[in-house]
Amino acid sequence: MEKPALLGGTPVRKTAYPQWPVFDERDIEAVTNVVKSGNWGGFPYPGPQTAEFIRRFLALQGGEYAVAMINGTVTMEVACRAAGIGWGDEIIVPAYTFQATAAAPMAAGALPVFVDIDPETYCIDPHAVEAAITDKTRAIIPVHLGAQMADMDALMDIAERHNLIVIEDCAHAHGAKWRGQGAGTLGHFGSFSLQSSKILTAGEGGILICKTQELADRAASIIDCGRPHDAAGRLYTMGANYRMGELQAALANVAIERFPQQAQEREAMAAYMDEALSEIPGVRVLKRDLRHTRRSFYRYIFAIDPDIFGMTHDAVCRALRAEGIPADAGYPPMHQYELFQPHLSRLPVPSAFPEQLRFHPGQFPESERAALREAVWLNENVFRAGSQGVDDVVAALRKVYEHRETLAAHFTSRPSVTVYSPPATAAASPSTAYRLPATCPNLLPIYREITRCFAAGGTLFLCGNGGSMADALHISGELLKSYARRRTLPEWLREKLAAQPDGELLTRNLEPGLRAIVLGANTALNSAVANDMPDRDMNYAQELLALARPGDVLLGISTSGNARNVIYAAQVARALGMTVIAFTGEAGGRLAELSDIALRVPARATARVQELHIQCYHALCEMVENEFFAEAVVGNQ
Repeated sequence: MEKPALLGGTPVRKTAYPQWPVFDERDIEAVTNVVKSGNWGGFPYPGPQTAEFIRRFLALQGGEYAVAMINGTVTMEVACRAAGIGWGDEIIVPAYTFQATAAAPMAAGALPVFVDIDPETYCIDPHAVEAAITDKTRAIIPVHLGAQMADMDALMDIAERHNLIVIEDCAHAHGAKWRGQGAGTLGHFGSFSLQSSKILTAGEGGILICKTQELADRAASIIDCGRPHDAAGRLYTMGANYRMGELQAALANVAIERFPQQAQEREAMAAYMDEALSEIPGVRVLKRDLRHTRRSFYRYIFAIDPDIFGMTHDAVCRALRAEGIPADAGYPPMHQYELFQPHLSRLPVPSAFPEQLRFHPGQFPESERAALREAVWLNENVFRAGSQGVDDVVAALRKVYEHRETLAAHFTSRPSVTVYSPPATAAASPSTAYRLPATCPNLLPIYREITRCFAAGGTLFLCGNGGSMADALHISGELLKSYARRRTLPEWLREKLAAQPDGELLTRNLEPGLRAIVLGANTALNSAVANDMPDRDMNYAQELLALARPGDVLLGISTSGNARNVIYAAQVARALGMTVIAFTGEAGGRLAELSDIALRVPARATARVQELHIQCYHALCEMVENEFFAEAVVGNQ
C-alpha cells in the first residue's frame, strides 16, 4: 500500500467533501423579502417568520410548544430559569460535551455538577447521574452527542423518582428519535442550536421545545424582556432580549425545507459506515441502542484503540486529514477545556463556589479516555457524498492502520513544543496574554493549569536539580511579584480567623497572593528530610507529601526527564490528585510519561535544553503575569 500522505504519499481523497452550509436563490429571496418588509428584528415577538419557523420545527421534531431564541446556549439558560432553577441549585451535566452545556446553568445561577459518560455511547452515564444526586440537585442536562442519544428511559425514570427537571441538549440531534419520539420532546425541555455548523442552521439561533404551555409562556416572557406571553397577559418575568430576529428566522425556514432530504442522505450511509469501520482492527463503532429509532448526523464518532494503533486519536486524525478526510478529535473533557475556565471570570457562581469547580486529572476516566485518547469525529458532509464518501474514509483509515508503526515513529520523533522567544521590550501590552497562546500553543495547557490552580488558592510546586533548580527558583520568583487577584480562603478558615483578635486584618492580608514553592530550597527542611530518609532521592517527594494538597500543581524540570528525585515527586503528586507538568528535553524520559502535560523542547544537549526552557518559561510567566498582576490585569477578550 502506498505510503501515507502525511509522509509524502498521495491522499486517498483528492476532491473536497460537499460544502456546508448549503444555500441557493431561495435563501437570498427569503432574506431580501425580510429586508424589504422593514421588519428585521424580533419585536414584537414572535414575528411572522419566527412564528412560521416554530410551527415548521414542531412539525419536524414533535412537541406542542416551542420558543425561538438568539442561540442554543441561551435556550438552556432560559429553560433553567423557566423551571425556577437558580442560585445554589445543582444541575448534572456530562463531562464530555461543548462548554455551553455547563456555562448555561451558571448563567442562570446554578452550579454544574459533572459526571462521567457511558464508554459504549459517549453519552451521559445514568448510573453516574444517580450517584451524583444531592438534596440540591434540581435538573439533569443529557447531551445527545454526535450520532448517539442518551438513555432517555433510564434518565426519565431517575428524574421522576427524584423530582428533577430534564433539559435535553439536542444541538447534535435535529431529527433524531427515541422509540419514535423526537429528541427534545422526552424531557421537560429540548434545546436546539441553529449555529452555522449545525445540520439545521440559520447562521446563529436556537429553539427550545417546552413540555407545557406554562413553561413555554415563562420562556417566551424571559426572552422578551419580561413581557407577558400567557393568554391572560399577566405573567411577567425578569427577562432580557434573547429574541430570534426575522432575518435569522427567514434563513431557518428555507433550511428546514432542505432538511428532510439531507437527513435522509446522511442516514442512508450510516449502516454502511458502521459495518465498514467495524472490519478495521483497532476501531470500535459506538453502540447503537435499538430504542434510538432515527439517528441524526451532526458528527459521527468512533473510537480507536491507541495501543493497537501505537498513537492517540490526535495523531490518527492528523493522518486522516492529510488523506483528505475531515476528521478531528472532538471536545476535550470539560474539566480540561480551554473554553470552560470559570475561574477566569468574576461571575457569581465560580466566585461563590470555587472549590466545587476544582477538578483533578483522572476524576472522569471515561470522558478522559474518549476525549484525550480514543474518539475520532467525522464531519456530517462525509455522509452527503454518497457511498464513495464512506469508502474514502474507510480506505484512509485502513491506510493509517497499515502504516501505524511508521506514523507512530514519525509523531514520537517530532518536537512537542514550538519555542517562543519573547520580545526584547520588558513591558507587555494588556492583550499579550491572549496573543501568546496563538504564538506558542503548546504553552497554553500549562498556562491554563497554573492559572486554574492560583485562582482557586492552590500552590504551584517546582523542583529540579542543578541548572534546573536555578530555573525553578527563577520561575517562582517571577510568579511571586506584586499582584492584584485575591486568593480564595476556605470558609472554615475564614470563620476561625474572624473569631480571633484582628481576624479581619489577618484575613485581608492572607487573601492576596500567588503561592509558588520550590522543593529543596529550604536548606534546613531539606537537611532534616535527608537525615531521616535512607534514600536521599526521596527529598522532594517527602516535602511534597508534607505541604501539598489535591488540586495543586507540580512543575518538574529535568533535561533528561530521568532525575530520580523529580520522578519520585511526580509519582507522589499523581497519588495526591495534583496536576503534573514536566519541562524536559526532546527524549522526555520517565518524567514525561508520568506527567499530565509534558513540554519537551527539540534538543538533547543540556545547555541547549536549558536555553530553550528559559525562553519557554519567560513566555509562560508573561502569560500568567498578564492574567494576575496589577500592572496588566486583563479580561477574557
